Amino acid sequence: MAENLGPEAAETGARLARAVVEMVYKENRILLPLALETLTHEEWGEVRRGEDELGYAFVAPAGPFRAEPLAGPAWAMPGNPPARTGEDASRGPASLSGAPSPLPRAGLGPGLSLPIVSGAPTAPLPQRPEGYLDLGTGRLSLEQVDMLLRHLPVDLSFVDADGYVRYYSETQERLFPRTPGAIGRHVTNCHPPKSVHMVEEILRAFAGGERDVAEFWIEMQGKFIHIRYFAVRNPTKEYLGCLEVTQDVTGIRALKGQRRLLEWS
Repeated sequence: MAENLGPEAAETGARLARAVVEMVYKENRILLPLALETLTHEEWGEVRRGEDELGYAFVAPAGPFRAEPLAGPAWAMPGNPPARTGEDASRGPASLSGAPSPLPRAGLGPGLSLPIVSGAPTAPLPQRPEGYLDLGTGRLSLEQVDMLLRHLPVDLSFVDADGYVRYYSETQERLFPRTPGAIGRHVTNCHPPKSVHMVEEILRAFAGGERDVAEFWIEMQGKFIHIRYFAVRNPTKEYLGCLEVTQDVTGIRALKGQRRLLEWS
């Protein structure tokens, strides 16, 4: 076993290096040029807010996102996406000369298929009701429902019957990061390719009435994480969607004996 560790480590390192190089190439030559052609200043602001929510691996931005776009070539500076207004907005970002023209797609030929760019549509967000909600066993205001969900000791995410992400709970210490950009996105575009088949299998079994629960548990950064998926159905058994419940059960697993008296933790 020991003598095989060297070759195995070398092979794994080579695969990792190739994967990193390919990822950086696709980002620089495909993803970013397409994004610069497509996204508006407001959409870049949403991207920045999502990045701030997830955090930065190496270097954080030096300042806040610029509220107003800059005209001319200043869009090319880090953190300043292109200004696009009126007729220019349909033609892509301004070129370095100041004339509006699409960015070259860096080696992309006409008719080239890009499988890594998802063509799945974004579903429209439902209208937010006002006032109070009748919940069958009580009546709560929208604020009360929102705060109740935020204070639960679990992370919640809900995917509707068509597979679109409709909600996640904004708890103080989420186990897995989420950003508002996920709302309205198809769930298959929110997972790494290697796990998409598992997500699709769970949703297929839930929608078909074959299963009602799927659960997993993992150890991560010293925590024992319990992940459960529940098929959500109404009283007539109509499938409404999938509820994901994630909980850090490290402390629960360590409990022993009993506590019958009030002790502030």
